[in-house]
Amino acid sequence: MKISKLLKITLALLLLIPAIIFLLVNFGKGQNHYEMKTARLVADKKVFSSYEKPQFKIVFGQNTTVSLIGSVFAQEEPAVTAKFTRENDTKTILKADVTKQADQSYLITFDPANGFAPGKYTLSASISGNGTTRNFTQDFVWGVLALNPNKVTYSPGETSKISIGVLDENGGVICDANVALIITAPDGTKTTKTTADGSIKTTKQCHSKEASIAPDYATEVKLSGEGTYGLDLTAVTKNGAYQIQDYVKVSKSIDFDIERQSATRLYPKNQYPMTINITANRDYKGAVTETVPDSFSIIKTKQDKQTTDYAAKIIEKGSYKLLQWQVDWKRGEKHTLSYVYQGPTISPQFYLIGNLQLVNSQSSIVYSEGRFWELANDDTVVVITSSSNPLSC
Repeated sequence: MKISKLLKITLALLLLIPAIIFLLVNFGKGQNHYEMKTARLVADKKVFSSYEKPQFKIVFGQNTTVSLIGSVFAQEEPAVTAKFTRENDTKTILKADVTKQADQSYLITFDPANGFAPGKYTLSASISGNGTTRNFTQDFVWGVLALNPNKVTYSPGETSKISIGVLDENGGVICDANVALIITAPDGTKTTKTTADGSIKTTKQCHSKEASIAPDYATEVKLSGEGTYGLDLTAVTKNGAYQIQDYVKVSKSIDFDIERQSATRLYPKNQYPMTINITANRDYKGAVTETVPDSFSIIKTKQDKQTTDYAAKIIEKGSYKLLQWQVDWKRGEKHTLSYVYQGPTISPQFYLIGNLQLVNSQSSIVYSEGRFWELANDDTVVVITSSSNPLSC
């Protein structure tokens, strides 16, 4: 009887062994074992344009599958902390957003608010887990290059007029940079414009403190075939080389042809016009909206040749102002919307204006301009001249 009972227990244990082995081997599958010694900070780029979010990642050399016993010691979730600081500015510390990704990496980023100071920044990050802490730092620059084509979308054969601004790591204007712009056509053909050969011109405005819509650097390029044209801008300064990418498009079919004329760089206390010329290639009746930073003062707004200085309704939205015109356009008509604005006396700062949108009575966006207009607010002392009065809009 005892032998029979013992035999049953033995047989039961023998049957359990495969299950126990299976659990030991597979329990840890899908669990993440963080090899802290392999953690590293990855930066895809170190120069960001004004409308880009600086992004970095902490990645691991490997994520291994661990056993039941090993998993007991390996399941501590790493703690990640990060902050951004601006060079020569010990008071401003920008909190970073840290998000765990599906591949078990950690994405570190922050969203530059409109009015964020351009220049050199440092990311300081640390990751701790399993009794180990790793610290990382990464320098990068944000908003030191401004690139404003006068349109987003052109008709075939049109000439793109491009305004360029270059700032140093403290947000000051640079007028002696070696600037190059490579335009890559849809068929891969490249056209290069440079300050060295004079095809990019350094204007007198770069050395001036007067209110003007002339850019610091200017160039033009004729666009032929339809498609997307890549813009690769590089500026070489005494502190190094900076590079950003952008694009414009060419299309035979443009519902609303939108062209902007305004400054690329501001001096505090001066007033500047923004002129938006629109050719309607279809009928439209409804609202046209323009977004400007809340810190901007809107001096006056106009619509076509109306004599009123307040053609647009100004709606306060907290972090921004919304300018709203009511229009009734017919196909083939040309119209102009304009306003005079003044930036705050805080500098250096970088601002984005736009994009222009057509919004119908159901609050649906009928058409969107598709990009922002970039404005650098310079930290140079303003010299008051006769042209510091508002320019005409």
